[in-house]
Amino acid sequence: MLKKAICFFVWLFIFFNNAVWAEVKKIVLCTDNNFWYPFTYLKNDIVQGLHIDIVNQALIMQDYVAEYKPMPWATCQDAARFGAVDGIATISYDPSRETYLFFPEKSDNTAKKSPWRVSQADYFVVTIRENTKYLSHQNPTFRHVPAPIRLLSSYALVNDFQQQDIYVEQFMENQERYDKLVSERSGSVIDLAETAFYYSNKKQYQNQLFIHPKPIDSKSYYLAFSKKGRVSLEDAREIWKSIVQVRTDKSVLPEWLDKY
Repeated sequence: MLKKAICFFVWLFIFFNNAVWAEVKKIVLCTDNNFWYPFTYLKNDIVQGLHIDIVNQALIMQDYVAEYKPMPWATCQDAARFGAVDGIATISYDPSRETYLFFPEKSDNTAKKSPWRVSQADYFVVTIRENTKYLSHQNPTFRHVPAPIRLLSSYALVNDFQQQDIYVEQFMENQERYDKLVSERSGSVIDLAETAFYYSNKKQYQNQLFIHPKPIDSKSYYLAFSKKGRVSLEDAREIWKSIVQVRTDKSVLPEWLDKY
C-alpha cells in the first residue's frame, strides 16, 4: 500500500509540475554584446546585469521565461526588425525603431523619465584630463562636446547629434573608442557613467581620463517587443506593468544593486 501511495503522489507531482510548465511561454530576447555595466553585460558567456534581473522577474510574473542572445547592437536591432527574436532587452526610444518595435505608451516623450522604463541611463562626456577646462564648468550641450565625438554605432545618440548637423565618429566596440581617445589625445567619448568609470580604472587608462560631472543626455531604456514576434501588444502591456512593479519594489531592488 505504501509503495502505491508513494507512486501516486510522485505521479501527481509530475502531472502538476508539467501542467505549470506547460503554461510558461518561452521567448527569445537579444541584447547588446558590448560591456554595458551594470545594466547588461556578458560574464562567462552568460548575459547578466540589473536590466536582466528586472526583466526576468517581470516576465516570471506574466508566465514568461526568456532566452537571451547577445549579439552586435545593429544585428540585434535587425533581428527584432525581421522577427528573428521576440524583443530587445533593453533599448531606448527612437522614431525609426517604432516602425518595428512595440514601445510603451508615450515613449516618444524622451525629455522625461518614462514610468514604463526598466531604468534610466545618464550619458557623460569623457575626455583626456588636459582637455577639461571648457566643458566641465557649465551645463553641457551637444555643441560643447569636443570633436571628434566617439559613439557606438546604431545608438540613438548618433541620430540625436546628426539631427543637429554634428558629425560623430562611430565604432562597433567600446574599448576601441577609448584607445583612440588616449592615442590621439583629443576629442571625446560619450558613455554611461558606470562604463566610463570601468574604463578609467583599467591600467592602460588610469590617470588619463576625465569624466565630466554633468550628463550630456539621459534616456529611458525599455523592454521592447518585435512587431513580428510572439508577444502581442496586449501581452506586452501586461509585462510593462510588471516591470513597473518590480522596478519600484524597495524590498528587492537594493539587494540587486548590491550585486553590482
